[in-house]
Amino acid sequence: MSSSFSSLFAILLILTPSQALTMQFNAYIFTLLIPSTTLSTINAELGPSPMYSWITVSWTLAASIIISVGGRLSDIFGRRKFMLFGACLSLVGCVVGATGRSIEQMIASGAILGTGSGFQEMSYACIQEIVPNAWRIYAIGMLSDLL
Repeated sequence: MSSSFSSLFAILLILTPSQALTMQFNAYIFTLLIPSTTLSTINAELGPSPMYSWITVSWTLAASIIISVGGRLSDIFGRRKFMLFGACLSLVGCVVGATGRSIEQMIASGAILGTGSGFQEMSYACIQEIVPNAWRIYAIGMLSDLL
């Protein structure tokens, strides 16, 4: 009885962080894909503006900067704080985007979401630190498969 409990506990110790990281990465992917598919609707609803393409450009620009800088900073200070900060920042970006009244506010939302998503991109680095070397390839495959 005790060995089955300990093996179940070990499985939960591996699956729970993996599922949390998968959810983080899904949030990262969806903040990239959803606005780009609805840009024409957003532009029609919030007023015709020639700057509406900057909604996705600001996301990409902010995410690319944060992925580079945030990855190195998380190596120094630890990934947990950066992942939590990225999740909170993405939540703020979602609220700003959901209450958007203008294209400029949606561009700001894209920049905030890109910054938060850049931190959430670290899920692959996190999974490599959590899982032992012998199981890393399976954990990364599982992370990619659960997407």
